[in-house]
Amino acid sequence: MSTWNDWNQYEIFDATLNGSVDAFGRSHDLVVGVTQQRSWFRRQFGLADASDEFLVDIFNPDHHVIDRPDFAVYRDFGEKGPAWNDYQAFAGDRLQEGDRPS
Repeated sequence: MSTWNDWNQYEIFDATLNGSVDAFGRSHDLVVGVTQQRSWFRRQFGLADASDEFLVDIFNPDHHVIDRPDFAVYRDFGEKGPAWNDYQAFAGDRLQEGDRPS
């Protein structure tokens, strides 16, 4: 039986600006922003000690009979590899189309 253990690391940078802008004789609400996410992923593999054989009654299981097996790790995580980068930018504007009728 084999197993694995995952290792994830994230770094996130996020900046947002918002405010009112006067243009074309009207007031507008403006928002702009950027986001960068960097992530690393590594996996560690292992094997269970399969020397102990056991039987399980699936119709009447006793969860305390079988201990969780010890896993012998045969491969370390190793060095942190290159990061995956994800970049996003966004902008939004709420415009006034015209004057309200009086």
